[in-house]
Amino acid sequence: MESLKHGISDYFIIGRAKIFEINAVYVEENPMLSECLLQVLLESIKRCEEELILIDSLTIFAVNASENAVLNFFTECVKLCDNGKTIFISVHGYAFSQALLYRLRSVCSAYLELRIEQVGDQWIKTMEIQKLRGARKISGNLLSFDVDSEFGLKIIPVSKVKA
Repeated sequence: MESLKHGISDYFIIGRAKIFEINAVYVEENPMLSECLLQVLLESIKRCEEELILIDSLTIFAVNASENAVLNFFTECVKLCDNGKTIFISVHGYAFSQALLYRLRSVCSAYLELRIEQVGDQWIKTMEIQKLRGARKISGNLLSFDVDSEFGLKIIPVSKVKA
């Protein structure tokens, strides 16, 4: 966040932001814990007073938990969003089977895919909007960008990307 010029230290100082760290090694050694920890995470989100929840990353749980447990977690998150919370969840695509990925896309309000691609001799970051419920498609669904420590996110024009 600091590299994007959006410092959040003040939110920690006044108690409006929390970070919950998960020891991935412990979860990998005990895969059965994933489903229990998904439920604990869900209960924590329910009790949380904050309206914005960021989960980075759910991959370790998604790889080890059953498909039903993962689908239930996302379904419950959608219910919380219907009651005023905004929940952003990042997860690597390899964590889901193709069948589960299709089901999750239908449950979620938005699905964004982030990639790093080589165009010519440069690497660019792209975000493709796969689904955004309630939005009208006015322009393309692909955005190329870079992260600049001085300016934050810098949009790269399509013409420059193709050049």
